[in-house]
Amino acid sequence: MTEPLPPSVRAVRPGTGDDPTSVELHDLAPVVRTGSVADIGQVRTLRARLAGLTELAGLTGPAGDAVAEPAAWAVRLLDRASRDAPRLTVAARWHGDLAPWNTARDATGTLWVWDWESCEPDAPAGLDALHWAFSVHRETAGPGGIRLADCLTDAAPHLTALGAARRTWPALLRIYLAVTIERACGLAAADGGWQRLWIQPDQLYALTGQADDLTVTS
Repeated sequence: MTEPLPPSVRAVRPGTGDDPTSVELHDLAPVVRTGSVADIGQVRTLRARLAGLTELAGLTGPAGDAVAEPAAWAVRLLDRASRDAPRLTVAARWHGDLAPWNTARDATGTLWVWDWESCEPDAPAGLDALHWAFSVHRETAGPGGIRLADCLTDAAPHLTALGAARRTWPALLRIYLAVTIERACGLAAADGGWQRLWIQPDQLYALTGQADDLTVTS
């Protein structure tokens, strides 16, 4: 946080008009270029982290084996994203955890955002919009009730405003889901298993199935 929150801030309540606007999303993560999936810095570092997780298989006991397989699902999602979207719109960064619990508005309506520790430079434009939608659905439906198509529908106006071509949206969502899987795997590896995590491997696998089936009409 670069400065203290003003005393007038109120929590952001999704669906009440408090949600970040497309302009605010662009201000947080301005679009700077286009590039191939393989050329995007955030995707490259994500692949490196996933490679480390897949290498845990057989090396650290059951916990390592338990994260290696989901990590491989994430790699497959990135591979398909690379095949399906030759070029993506790229932002200078993404916040990494833009969710209602990390935002507030003050009396003037200004959006305040904190918890930037997951921020990464050179990221596909629209990841923050997808994460916001995913987080809202996670709160309302629980991890087993999330529908990626609904998340994409909610994020669609922002993706359009950010210049993300409609045909690239499934690839963008697959990259986002790969991030979600990698983060869950990292927590499971550090915690020695999945018992205390907010999402379980079978739920992640179900989400990969949704991502595989996702199409967007022109």
